Amino acid sequence: MEFAGFLLMNKLKIIVYLLIVMLANFKKHVLLVSGRVHQLCLFLSLSFLSNFTYCYAQSTLPKSGLSAQLFNLEAATNSTFNYSASLYNSSDVDKNYQLSANLPNGWQIAYKVGGSPVTALNVLAKQTQNLSIEIIPSISAEPGKTAVTVFGVANGDSTKLDLEAVVKGTYGLQLSTPSGKLNQDLTQGATQSITLELKNTGNIALDGIDLSNQLPPNWQAVFDPSKISHLSPGETKQIIVSIQVPDKTLSGDYQATLSAKTPYINSDTVLRLTVKASLLTGWIGIIIIIGSIALVYFLIKKYGRR
Repeated sequence: MEFAGFLLMNKLKIIVYLLIVMLANFKKHVLLVSGRVHQLCLFLSLSFLSNFTYCYAQSTLPKSGLSAQLFNLEAATNSTFNYSASLYNSSDVDKNYQLSANLPNGWQIAYKVGGSPVTALNVLAKQTQNLSIEIIPSISAEPGKTAVTVFGVANGDSTKLDLEAVVKGTYGLQLSTPSGKLNQDLTQGATQSITLELKNTGNIALDGIDLSNQLPPNWQAVFDPSKISHLSPGETKQIIVSIQVPDKTLSGDYQATLSAKTPYINSDTVLRLTVKASLLTGWIGIIIIIGSIALVYFLIKKYGRR
């Protein structure tokens, strides 16, 4: 019985050992398969991320095209719309873009690079060329918004830029005298006041109008008022300019330029000023002449018979 029990115990030990070995081998295979599956999943994930990154990068690369810092500008009919633009060439070869635009009748356009007019742009591969676009509206353009499209065309490539020009009216300014008379007599050594009229001949209000002058050397001029803060369309304001002529100024004709200036428009008027001798100077001259004649007569009377 003891021997039979001993055999039974040994059999049980052998069975348990075999089970342990089988379990160990199964775990090893499971880990191996799991590791390979993990490696496969990691490879597929990396491949997906790589392809996604490439596609995203390709989709976000800038395309060839015209662009502008400001697409909408506002100016007067007699002003110029200045747009700062750039043209990007996304291809791997240099390209020469011909520039053109659709404009309303009477409007003009100019393309400039570094201040020089151009009609085409040679843009290197993967490079950007800056340019300025100047649009001049027709003098008869009505106030409102006007769409202008600029085109850039090269071999196998074309691009366009949509711009807006908002015409808000016309600037106009006129400086003259109430009668239109532009000549004035002045007296040497005296101050003479001249009345001027400043009129807004446009349909846009003007603000901050500065007054200035160009006079002969040593002459002086004072404006009253010295500056016009606001001038509505069609409004006229009177200005008094006092011009002082220095003493000993020779008689004759002189020229004075009077100006009214704004950031948008200027107006000049040229006055012809005739300087005459003062009355006192004339009387002094007459007295000197009479005295000289009297002196000559006295000398002849006294010494003439000798």
